Amino acid sequence: MASIDVSRFGGNPIPAFRKLKRVYERQSSPGGFRSTGRHKKKNKERREAKLAAVKRSSKARSTHAKTVLSTSRRYRNLSIKQVIEKLFHVDK
Repeated sequence: MASIDVSRFGGNPIPAFRKLKRVYERQSSPGGFRSTGRHKKKNKERREAKLAAVKRSSKARSTHAKTVLSTSRRYRNLSIKQVIEKLFHVDK
């Protein structure tokens, strides 16, 4: 079993626990802590994958809009939602 020294993380157990999970998942089964061994229908897997892709896309857009907002003078008086609409041509 893997072990992690918490003192390496300044005594904070949260990052130490994350590191322990990563090490454990590398050493053990592909599922690691999250594997439940339950079967999922393909339709549900695809739906979850699509929702995750949509969430990743919206997060990337938001991050890009925040970067543009902080670095560009053109958009400094607009909200993040307005910047996203202008950059990505989102219809209301």
